[in-house]
Amino acid sequence: MKTNSTNYICLLGLLAIWLMACTAPVQRNAIPDSPSLAEPVDPLLANTSWHLVEIYGKPFPSDLVATMTFAEDGVKGSILCNSWQSIGALTAANGRFSFPYIAATTVGCDQIELQKSFGEALTIHAKTYMLKDTFLVIQNDKEETILRFEQLKHVQSPTWNL
Repeated sequence: MKTNSTNYICLLGLLAIWLMACTAPVQRNAIPDSPSLAEPVDPLLANTSWHLVEIYGKPFPSDLVATMTFAEDGVKGSILCNSWQSIGALTAANGRFSFPYIAATTVGCDQIELQKSFGEALTIHAKTYMLKDTFLVIQNDKEETILRFEQLKHVQSPTWNL
């Protein structure tokens, strides 16, 4: 009989632990579902588009495409054959620059390591930015240039008179 009561007490103890685990609040570091700004974007960056010309001190291949656009609904762009968008509170003002997360399409492109380096540069290494002439220079915490973009001039669509 003593074995049955011990088993019963153990079973009740396990049930109590299981119930506490199921009802205890869980803190999750969820990725936000929409972009938001930590502070207003630098007016000189607002509504501008850029194409990548240098990554980690090396010229970005001119036959490949990598872009970044500061739009009203966040920052987005393309890298190789994929598109990306910032998610979460980003900073691009007062010389500070940070992207908490990037959501990207995952089409299999050639040179996937280049795409990965671009994403890591924006989300992990980017700390500051500066504008020089027609260039946006993004630096790491050692003030080394990790990304250099050239501003794209918006081309007005032709008007058709019929």
